[in-house]
Amino acid sequence: MSTAAIKRVKEGVAAASNGAVRQIIEKTLNRLKAISQGYSEPRANSGLRRFVMRSLIHSFFKVTVEHLDRIPQKPAILAVNHLHHIDPLLLLAEVRSFFRNQILVL
Repeated sequence: MSTAAIKRVKEGVAAASNGAVRQIIEKTLNRLKAISQGYSEPRANSGLRRFVMRSLIHSFFKVTVEHLDRIPQKPAILAVNHLHHIDPLLLLAEVRSFFRNQILVL
């Protein structure tokens, strides 16, 4: 986050007339400023997040992974071919369990 961007946000905060909106903007600005200074918010462990995600997915859907042998062992891009927003989550939740520490998500 650049200094110019922070300055623009501060100008927006000064211009905000609605008190609730102004409070939300100030809170967001403070978080962004902390992140830009190297402070990060505490987050849940990635293993815990993955466990919760897989548990939720498996409680709502019957998931069957087939043809794992078709996934290349060399670097590749895995893409979903549906328009549903859940598909990338399903792909990550299931494939990660078979190829731990070998997947880079961008």
